Amino acid sequence: MVPFALLFTRFVFAFGFPSPQDIANAIMGALGAAILGFFHAAGIVSTLLAPFATLYHLIVGTPPGLTYANPAVIAAWQGMVFAADALLLVLVVMSGGLQRMVGLATGTIYIPARDFIPKVFAGAIAINASLL
Repeated sequence: MVPFALLFTRFVFAFGFPSPQDIANAIMGALGAAILGFFHAAGIVSTLLAPFATLYHLIVGTPPGLTYANPAVIAAWQGMVFAADALLLVLVVMSGGLQRMVGLATGTIYIPARDFIPKVFAGAIAINASLL
């Protein structure tokens, strides 16, 4: 025996009546458009976004010659990458090696190489690809 609700929905959809989901979408769409229209008509949206307009235009509208393509920015970035690579080598790699040596000698916990080396490579890739 087929339930009445299933027969009714098949009948409604067979003759092209809108589904409940279509009706709900239409109501929510109209409600959203009315609310957005009210906010635009009242000037609330432009008032709220006005403080961020200059920041948005600075970020989106700045030409590459003034940012990442500028020779001064590239030179500063190269200096920072050199310093970060040196710190990665000295602080992270040497301290990890020292921790491993001490851990093996004393029997304390240390980071295995299979866990340590991928982290070093991920850090090096992140440092050197930061301008991309």
